[in-house]
Amino acid sequence: MNFESMLLGPLVVAVATTFSVSATAQSEIESCLSELRAGAPSRGISVTDFERVTRAVRWQAVTIEKSQSQPEFTVDWPTYLTRAVTAKRIETGRQLISTWRTTLSAISAAYKVDPAVVLGIWGMETNFGQSLGDVPVLDAWITRSCAEPHKPLWRENAYSAARLLRDGIVEPAEFKGSWSGAFGLTQFIPTSFESFARDGDGDGRIDLYRSVPDALASTAFHLAHRTRWLLGVPAAVEVRFPPSFLSRLPQDDAELRGGQRRAFSVWAARGVTRVDGRALAMPWPYAQEKTTPFFPAGASRRAFLVSQNFDALLAYNRSTKYALSVALVAAAIDAP
Repeated sequence: MNFESMLLGPLVVAVATTFSVSATAQSEIESCLSELRAGAPSRGISVTDFERVTRAVRWQAVTIEKSQSQPEFTVDWPTYLTRAVTAKRIETGRQLISTWRTTLSAISAAYKVDPAVVLGIWGMETNFGQSLGDVPVLDAWITRSCAEPHKPLWRENAYSAARLLRDGIVEPAEFKGSWSGAFGLTQFIPTSFESFARDGDGDGRIDLYRSVPDALASTAFHLAHRTRWLLGVPAAVEVRFPPSFLSRLPQDDAELRGGQRRAFSVWAARGVTRVDGRALAMPWPYAQEKTTPFFPAGASRRAFLVSQNFDALLAYNRSTKYALSVALVAAAIDAP
């Protein structure tokens, strides 16, 4: 097989999309709540409980405003990576991986997830707990459900948030997070909390706001079980492709990802090197793990090979900018 044919099948060209919604006044949210109330029993929550936990819900204009100006869509790749992959974030990650070494070692042994990646997510999501957000989580999901009723995930998270409040898992006064409805040190959405949250410190309850072990264990479990995580395999490796390969690709700045998955060893045999020219060498058995070419800003700029672990990061946050940033921060934290 010649080298150029290794990128078979259509490339994924990322297209930024945004939605627009008409302004919805607080008075209009009541009709939406009536619809949600009617569906509550089928989601395991009584009408009485639903009415109780939603009594103080307010329309969150910030949720709509920020959904239309997300940096993943509005900021270009170089700017995004410069802001995300900072020396300060990497240094803090290195300090915290030392501080929490025993906890992280136990989590890695239990879930087979690399500690530096969990730290990378913590750093990207809340700057290691410095930016938890102040938007009421239930309000954010009700707002999103009412603004975009055609998106079932929004509605399911509204019901999930209501169940967490009903069961006393979170307290109403502290159940706050980002504009999007994610909460805690590593920013779980309610449905992910119900499916993947874990008691990392063994105290019998899960507290993603104050318990670092709970947050890190929950994040690792999500990576391992939402899709699949391969311990020791980098999510992304920056590489250099031969000119003959690059000449076959579109010569614009569109994001490109896709084609056939090939092992690190196969790419190396076809002349792909690390970005600094070193051999693309991986220890056994990682050399046999399948990877896919990824050009964040077109074939003429930075290039990567991304593994199954990149897909696991996308399952945590669907932004390729986010996933690559976590991968690069994690690699830098682990670097000698």
